[in-house]
Amino acid sequence: MTEAIAGSASPLAASCGHEANSCGPCPYSTGRSIGGYDIVSSGDEFRKILTEIFTDDFIRSNTNFESFEGFKYSSAVIVDWNRDTLIYDRYLLDHFVRESTRFAAWEEMVKAAADERYAVNNAEK
Repeated sequence: MTEAIAGSASPLAASCGHEANSCGPCPYSTGRSIGGYDIVSSGDEFRKILTEIFTDDFIRSNTNFESFEGFKYSSAVIVDWNRDTLIYDRYLLDHFVRESTRFAAWEEMVKAAADERYAVNNAEK
């Protein structure tokens, strides 16, 4: 999937397999993991990227939700999406994703959304 945006100016960093040094925080990157919990820096730029890639069309087509806001609301017991640092149990989030989307894991969902978003943008240029 990531090959679809190779060479593009996507705002995803090399840690997700996309273009190296292209920008700031990557929602695909887990940052670091301690005892099964992922720790991710999540400032305004990070939240903007998530909102940009998780369009309502993507969410409606690939999940049981109408919007990313609905997805976040339903997963709030697993992830406090409003924190500057997200700390979540990867197993629980992946299980939630498996049960409520067509994806097997959070990272797969993020990659698919980014690929779809930036492949479309590049095709228009």
